[in-house]
Amino acid sequence: MGEIYMFVRAELKRRAKEVLSRKYLKLFVACLLLYWLGNGIGNFKIFQINFNFSGPTAQWLDAMTITLFGKTYSGLSSLMTLFGPLVLMYTLLSAAVAALIRLIVLNPLSFGLMNYMKKASTDEENANDVFRCFNQWEDLKRVALTGFWRDLIVFLYSLLFVIPGIVKSYSYRFVPYLTEDEPDLDPQQILALSQEMTQGIKLDLFVLDLSFFLWYLLGAVTFNIGTYFIRPYINQTDAECYLEVRNQYYGGTHENWD
Repeated sequence: MGEIYMFVRAELKRRAKEVLSRKYLKLFVACLLLYWLGNGIGNFKIFQINFNFSGPTAQWLDAMTITLFGKTYSGLSSLMTLFGPLVLMYTLLSAAVAALIRLIVLNPLSFGLMNYMKKASTDEENANDVFRCFNQWEDLKRVALTGFWRDLIVFLYSLLFVIPGIVKSYSYRFVPYLTEDEPDLDPQQILALSQEMTQGIKLDLFVLDLSFFLWYLLGAVTFNIGTYFIRPYINQTDAECYLEVRNQYYGGTHENWD
């Protein structure tokens, strides 16, 4: 449509506060799950191997290698010659399983939670909606592929430099919401639509995020405990931003949103 959509940060935050005044506890739980999913995506591990080659450990390794190979291998390089392929296999397996879990579990769940918060604005939230895409394979495949392409493209842009990756991530800001609001679009069309809706407002979205800096600082000085309590405010403001841009984009008449 080629238009640039505008929003007023203070108004978005006012709407978010109004929603939170009615249902803070529900949204607090939703944000806790979102936070857990976000950290789970980044920190998921299957195998964690720690080496400590000193004292009794070194003596045990010497005894084991004599028993197995008839001679002693000393030093990290020699040990890695023996066990390097096994460690590499474990590492690759861990990465593959983590990627698969992100693809078919974590991304779809995080998308569902974001849409739960979006619906809270109009009192239409339902806990079952968080898991709705898991009810049918076609829905799950569509949501999973959308998340996969989004993450892959942002990653590839980040390889060029940090800034292109950040810009592209803002282009895809509305992807989680659109996976539900546009059930007839395929992943590439959803990415394209999000990019079109954020055309000309990526800097505004960045400033919106930056406006929460003092809240993040408050969370940091409380050893991140405070962060848990301010996340509902931040995430609900993001949902209100999407709703505002969406309504401007379609003039508030789109059939999927009646």
